[in-house]
Amino acid sequence: MAIRIPDVKIAANLSAAQFPTDVRGPDGEMLGRFIPSSSLGMTYPESGLTDDELDKLTTDPNAKWKTPEEVTARLQEIDQCSSAKIVRVIRIHHYGKQR
Repeated sequence: MAIRIPDVKIAANLSAAQFPTDVRGPDGEMLGRFIPSSSLGMTYPESGLTDDELDKLTTDPNAKWKTPEEVTARLQEIDQCSSAKIVRVIRIHHYGKQR
C-alpha cells in the first residue's frame, strides 16, 4: 500500500534522503523506515552499502574470513565475559563493594 505525502516540505525531505532513513512522528516515536528509490542498487539497504561496495568487500583477496565454528566460539567467549561482568555488578550493588 502506498501512502501519499500531501505536505510539500515532508515530501522534499524524503526526496532528499540518500540512504534508508528512520521516519519519526512529532513525538519522536518511530513510525518506520523510508528507503529512497535512489538506493535501489542496494540489496541490503540497511547496511548503507551499495551492491558494488558489498561485492568489493566479499571478493577482497585480503579479507579475513571466519568459519561458523570460530564465530560461535567467539560469541560464547563474549557471552561468558558479559555474564561474569553482570555477576560482579550485582555483587557490588548488593554488598557495596566487590568481593
